[in-house]
Amino acid sequence: MSNGFDCGVMERPTGWIAWYRRLTDAQNIVLRDGKLDIIYATEGEAWAAAKDKLCSTVNSPCESFQAKPPSVKSLKAAAANRAFKSGMVETIKQKNSERRVIIERRGVR
Repeated sequence: MSNGFDCGVMERPTGWIAWYRRLTDAQNIVLRDGKLDIIYATEGEAWAAAKDKLCSTVNSPCESFQAKPPSVKSLKAAAANRAFKSGMVETIKQKNSERRVIIERRGVR
């Protein structure tokens, strides 16, 4: 067995199951409905389902070329950097003896 696109069917006691294999996988993927295999009544129906699934897999966009969504941490860091550069961030200083808070506004550079 080689790593390549392929599809096929297998006979079971109650009918036929369909499978396909992607280029990146080393094992066959059986068509399932949740946790149960889909059983087709005839071999032709199973072949049609296997070919349809294989074609939809081949024609789908490549996952490796899609950009990953940004993480929450990176979004918060970017928002903080934008706010800091625009001068909207206030620096808070606290004197320990008096517990008084002094707020200074940073100027835009």
